[in-house]
Amino acid sequence: MKRPDLDRPDALRAAGRATAELDAALVAIPAADAPFDWLGPDLRRAALDRELITALGTAGLPEQQVA
Repeated sequence: MKRPDLDRPDALRAAGRATAELDAALVAIPAADAPFDWLGPDLRRAALDRELITALGTAGLPEQQVA
């Protein structure tokens, strides 16, 4: 996976389209299903899911992305 070059108009449009699709998909998910209160003022207090972190690393996701 590599980051898109957002200086290119076509890449910027594709990123915007993908963000809109994600936003539309997530709107149907109840807030109670969120892993932490992402609407709160301090996101640094969000609980870390150690099992998920381990699974992402085991699946081969680059360490920088897992961090």
